[in-house]
Order: sequence, then C-alpha cells, then structure tokens
Amino acid sequence: MVNVIENLKELRKNKKLSQKELSSESGVTYTTLTKIEGGYIKNPTTEVLKKLAKALDTSIDALISSNTKPFKTLNKLEISKQALVNNFNLMQGFSPSKNIIPILKSNAYGHGIKEVIHCIDHLNFDMYGVDSYFEALEVLKHSDKQVLLIGSTHHDNFQYIDSPKVILAIQDISQLEFLINSNLKRTIHLKINTGMNRQGIDLPQLTKIAQRLAKSKIKVQGVFSHLHDADEDNPESMITQEENFKKAIGTIREAGIKPEFIHLENTAGSVALESELTNTFRLGLALYGYSPFTSQNQLDKKLKKLIPVATLKSTLINKHLIKKGERVGYGHNYIAEQDTITGTIPLGYNDYFIRKMSNKSFVNINGEDYKLAGNVSMNLASIELGQDDIDMYSEVIIFGNQESLKSTSKSQASIIQHAIDAETIIWELLVKLNPESIRRVVV
Repeated sequence: MVNVIENLKELRKNKKLSQKELSSESGVTYTTLTKIEGGYIKNPTTEVLKKLAKALDTSIDALISSNTKPFKTLNKLEISKQALVNNFNLMQGFSPSKNIIPILKSNAYGHGIKEVIHCIDHLNFDMYGVDSYFEALEVLKHSDKQVLLIGSTHHDNFQYIDSPKVILAIQDISQLEFLINSNLKRTIHLKINTGMNRQGIDLPQLTKIAQRLAKSKIKVQGVFSHLHDADEDNPESMITQEENFKKAIGTIREAGIKPEFIHLENTAGSVALESELTNTFRLGLALYGYSPFTSQNQLDKKLKKLIPVATLKSTLINKHLIKKGERVGYGHNYIAEQDTITGTIPLGYNDYFIRKMSNKSFVNINGEDYKLAGNVSMNLASIELGQDDIDMYSEVIIFGNQESLKSTSKSQASIIQHAIDAETIIWELLVKLNPESIRRVVV
C-alpha cells in the first residue's frame, strides 16, 4: 500500500509529530509504525489503521486514498473540534452525574458522522445514538463505542444485526414478539410511549411485556422515552410524561429487570426538566452549538456559551454587471433597482438553501453581508454585490459564528436567521447539508 506510506508520512508531518510521538498517541507500537512507513508492512490491519486515523484526526479513507493531491472544493463545511468539545462539556456540566448519548442521526445533523466522532470520541461517554443501521456501521468504522440504533428497523433485519456493539431500540410489540419468538440474543433499549404517541410501548401493555422480557434471552440495557415539547414553556406536559415514565420504570423493575441506562430527556429536556428519575440524556442540537429554545424562553440564557460548530463556505464563481431594470434567475423575480453587480455561488437547494430564502437571506464576504438575488436554483444562487468589486473565487460564508464571519456588526449570515427567512427550523437546514456536494473539514 504505497498510498498508506505516503499519506501516513504526510499526515504525521502536518501534525508535526515524530514517529515516537505518533506511536505514543495512537497506541501503535513504534516498531509497527516504522515498518509501515518503511514499506515492510504493506497491509496494516484495520485496527492499526483505525488507531492511526484517530490519532491524526482523520479517517481510514484518507490514510489509504490514492488521491494524494486533494481536488480543490468550491463548497466546504468547517467543523470546529474546539466547539464540539466545549458544547459537550457545557451540557455535561448541567447534569454532571448523568451519562450522555451524543446523537449522530442524519449524518450528525449534517456535520458528518466520521468528522464528529474524530472530535469527541475521546470524551467520557459510552455510546452514540443513530437513526439507521447504515449509520451504525459508519460509526463502527471510526469508534469502538456502542451504538444505540434509535430509529425503526424492520424486524426481519434483526438476524443480520449481530454486532454486540449495536444496541436495538425496540419501539413496538411486533418487534419484541419477533425477537422473543426467534430466540435471538440481543441487547435492547425499550421505548415507552409516555404521551408523544409516535412510537413506543403503551403503558397498559407493559406489565405483560416486561414479564415476557424477563424470561427471554434479551438483555434490557436501557429504557427510554421522548418529551414532546421540552423546548416550549409547558412544564406541566413534561411532568405528566415524567410521571408516566416513572410508572413504566416501576413496572419494569417489578418484573426483575434492572436497566443500566434510563433516559427521557433530549437537549431541551436536560435543561428544562432535570429529572431525578433518569441517569442518562440524549444530546442532539446543543452538541452542534444551537439552543432549542427561543430567545424569549428564560432557559435560552443558560445556553449562551454554546458555540456553533459548523461554518459553511462557498466560492464566488461568476460576476455580472446588471443594468437598472434587468432581471436575474428563474422567474425573473429579482429586478435591479439600479446598476449593480451580481455574483454566483455553486450552492443551491440541493445543498442547503430553501427556495423561501430567495431574495431574503444574506451571506457574508470579507465581513460584509450581501443578499441573495433572485430565486435559488438547484445548484446555484445569485448574490447582489452592489458596487463592490469582489475578486473571483473569493470565499463566501453562508453561515457561521461571529468569529468566523469577522463582521464589525452582527451578521445576518446566520443559520438562525436563515431558518426564520425560510419559515422553518434550524434542524431542517442542518440536515439538508449535502454530503456529496459539500466537503467536511475539521479545524
């Protein structure tokens, strides 16, 4: 593997690590490392590659890639390791005695599963949470931690999910009956419906189910539920759900089952509820630097020290001088009020934008905000530059934190403002970040 030799040397030197330092940080013996770089070990094991990739803050793919000259990208998402660690520690500080399950569903809220794992895998927690088995497999490429498969899985597939590190979330009776009747030995978290009424075992059914579980080969490692409006100013509904969850835990324990992980709270719930019943919470949006509360909610103040993890950057690829009265884009719904320059970026509703942001939302170039001009296209968007003569291939920040924007005043190139413009929520914009057209880079 000539690629491994050259890539390993280059990545190590970029990190300014000697062979002995990389050996110490990775846990790969100095002898093994020198043999790899010397070409004596031509096919390092996956375990060795995983350790080296983790120590170098990269991926196995990057170590074995034949593309030693990276193709220059026009769109990239910069992921701040410092921000991820800050946000994890901040949320842990609110509940220091509780376990955290970082949620990596929907490609880690658009940030990239492998990139987020490389940033936080060294922190003190036991498992990640994902939506699908394919996401679980991606996690296992980059981490030795357990993975909770929170999303629904057809019960016919349970026989193929045989990794001891993949924990199944059981959400309905049919799944449970299949597991018990098939005599499969699996580890599960049992989901209880406490009032959201989407998924989970209903309370009247639980006594019989708990008794059957207690006699089966299934290990109930955890029990969980989900709050339906923890981010709203509605404490009564959370208390009702908590009371229902308490009844469920009592029923399960009466059957002789002793779950290790008990989790009800999501990000909002971990701040708003602070339940003494649970010992674990699931960390989603706040891990990535955003509060689930509106600015009018008093609880939002507790999360002011969150740091947005991602900065989305594009590139100015075209410019045009538009005369007063001329139009731009599909539908020609942008009309120049005066002679102006427009620019084009290779980012559209395939990648991040929503059409409702057309003629509304701002991006940022060199610390100055510029508004989108005309309808957003599938892979392109236009910007009104006014009379500013901006260089071709200049960096265009679509959204980021104030530090990355380098603005003298508060910029509107913010995902929070973009969500308002698009009449949607931050979550929807984040998961739209296309992994095929936007390269992720850890900084």
